[in-house]
Amino acid sequence: MENIFITIVCIALIIIGGISYATSALNSVDKLTVSWKTAEAYAQETRETDVKAISSETFNSGSSIDISLENNGNQALINFDKWDVIVRYQDGGATWIPYTTSTPGWSISGIYYNGQPEIYEPNIFNPSETMTINVRLSSGVSENTTNLATISTYNGIYSQIPFGW
Repeated sequence: MENIFITIVCIALIIIGGISYATSALNSVDKLTVSWKTAEAYAQETRETDVKAISSETFNSGSSIDISLENNGNQALINFDKWDVIVRYQDGGATWIPYTTSTPGWSISGIYYNGQPEIYEPNIFNPSETMTINVRLSSGVSENTTNLATISTYNGIYSQIPFGW
């Protein structure tokens, strides 16, 4: 009689342990699936993003640059505060420029569709639109130098364009 009681307790412990193990395994698989789907969505967004710097103009004694960008991808781009603008000077120095209206900083001068200011989804850089950004440097670039501006979106797609004064 005592053996039956011990057997029932052991079987109950094995069943409870198995259920606990199965629940943990299913939770792990669920977390892995969610992570995989998130990574795939991010990768898809990155594959569909394409930004190209098409022109640059330097003025104010080399302390201000207007850069025109073109959205050649299939993604509408936002989160400009998470974009990076890096200026590399001919002398080898480099500066990260924050998204701000102060100096140093960069901000959006305008977003255009077919040369006209955008009216569809304002402040969103949609496919086939162009955007002009104004980069303000704390000190002007030297005359007769070639420098490089790198603009990177929040998902890591970047474009580079030379500029000079």
